[in-house]
Amino acid sequence: MLTATADFLDIDWSEPIKDPLVRDQDGYFDDSTGERIYLFTSGGLHEATKGHDFKRVLAALDDAGAFAKTGATQKTVTTRVPEGGVKDLYHIDPAKLQN
Repeated sequence: MLTATADFLDIDWSEPIKDPLVRDQDGYFDDSTGERIYLFTSGGLHEATKGHDFKRVLAALDDAGAFAKTGATQKTVTTRVPEGGVKDLYHIDPAKLQN
């Protein structure tokens, strides 16, 4: 099923001929584990945290345990995207950011 949420596209959509319209896409979401994980592009995470030092943002996310997955040497994970190809994405678990 083709779905999009605000500025995020379902990472598992499978209708490449009928690309969904997502303006100003910040990334993707993944519900495959039963929990929603947001997969931010670098630009999307910069936009979401505008006005804050990006290195401090990454450190705060790391301290909160909010990275659902990380690469071997960096916080992004090279991820296959539905449009074809791969992108380096930040996999963020929003549940880890709630008080």
